[in-house]
Amino acid sequence: MFETGYCEDCREWQRTIPGVVLNHKSLFCYDEALHDWFQQYKFKGNIGLASSFNRELSAYFRKKRQSLIVPIPVSDERLKSRGFNQVEELLKAAMISYVPLLKKKGEIESPQSNKTRRERLKAQQSFYVPVEHLSLINQRHVLIVDDVYTTGRTVLHAKACLAQGNPQSIQTFSLAR
Repeated sequence: MFETGYCEDCREWQRTIPGVVLNHKSLFCYDEALHDWFQQYKFKGNIGLASSFNRELSAYFRKKRQSLIVPIPVSDERLKSRGFNQVEELLKAAMISYVPLLKKKGEIESPQSNKTRRERLKAQQSFYVPVEHLSLINQRHVLIVDDVYTTGRTVLHAKACLAQGNPQSIQTFSLAR
């Protein structure tokens, strides 16, 4: 945190995209223990681990009751291979209501975890909101939820899509950063 109130990542995004304010929050620092947890949860498919952070997630989202909670989607291909959307399962386990407004574009791409930081930062928009769902966003407080914040590119793409629906505000959140 700096005297501006923004971390280096947010300040870099502000330099890259003038006027952008990310306003991202996360519960945990991504460390070796969380890396191991995510390996078991996401990549080895241990869906039972989804309830690991129920207490912390419930406490955070209790303050966001008025927000429209929108999870980051996974591609149909990833959903088929993994069997679940890791973000949605975290929310379900903590009994947090959400609306899956964002959709992943159909192109096949390698997982974010296989990309370098530079590749992630250069990624093209991979989300869309079906036109018929944009009215659900109008004048609402929106909270985008992801599992891990690495570069901010994913949540910025999501934010750009949801902004088309004229929300009152958009915030972003991840379990870890």
